[in-house]
Amino acid sequence: MSGSSPTQQPETLDLPALRNLCVQLGHWAFTDFRQAREALDVLAQHITPETSFDVRLAYHRHNGFLQNQWQHYSEALEHLDKAAAILESLSDNIQLAEIWTDKAAVHLNRRDWNKAQECLDNARPLLKGPHTKRLRGHIACREGFLHLYLRNDRPALNQLTEAKRIFDALGENRGLKEQYAYTLVLSGLGDLYERLDDKESSLDAYRQVLPIMEEYCLRPRLAWHYLNAGRAALAQQDANEAQQHFENAAIAADEGDLEAKSYALANLGILAFINGKTLESAKLFDEALALFQDPDKPSDFTNRAKLEAWLAGLLMQQN
Repeated sequence: MSGSSPTQQPETLDLPALRNLCVQLGHWAFTDFRQAREALDVLAQHITPETSFDVRLAYHRHNGFLQNQWQHYSEALEHLDKAAAILESLSDNIQLAEIWTDKAAVHLNRRDWNKAQECLDNARPLLKGPHTKRLRGHIACREGFLHLYLRNDRPALNQLTEAKRIFDALGENRGLKEQYAYTLVLSGLGDLYERLDDKESSLDAYRQVLPIMEEYCLRPRLAWHYLNAGRAALAQQDANEAQQHFENAAIAADEGDLEAKSYALANLGILAFINGKTLESAKLFDEALALFQDPDKPSDFTNRAKLEAWLAGLLMQQN
């Protein structure tokens, strides 16, 4: 089956074929959302209460991860809860800790800080034994982001630095999920250093992300990483590099990355405005504003206000 599209699979797959598809799904979840969607559709047709537990577990845990990427948070939690139920029946505490950490990631995206902390608190006691280092890195990553969002700068720095130390120590033993978490840690450190006005460290952190994304063909949050790279380039007064990164961010944006796409379009509009391309700038601002039709958090309103101010300046220039 290697290299084949899941849509080419026969209507009924035997157990070895299902297991093989689950292995491929575990790769595509981080590298190819189109293939991952097709694999999920195929597996959904085969999942029943009688399906082998390892196939059901793989289906639900990967589905939960992907639904979170696509901002379908209720669906993500539903699948992760089903994965947790399977692991609880098997008394598999190590994998159960990973599911709790994945659930924390969903609650972080939902801005439900209490639930995120609760999930991390449930995960931590399960990490007993010598084979939990990578999971400790994942927990430190998520805890770091929780503090980052709550503007607890010192704890955020401690946790993100600890996560980076763990992932650095893993070296070549980092799997795709660890490489993805490593890019999150670097991006989070970039945000934090920027907040602390340590521009040099911030730029260094942001610029470490894209080489990892490109080397491993990582797809999750790719638009956001291009966006941060563009911001880093702008901070270095490299408008050409910034424009390329913003264009890549707009192209890479998927259904879960529309906020990143709006920021990329807005920044491209600003660059066009600065370069005197008023018609192109107005078009880009309008496209960005169209993605802010339903703001639901403070930063949405702030960024929409900034966009309206830029557009007002452009219109004023055009009388």
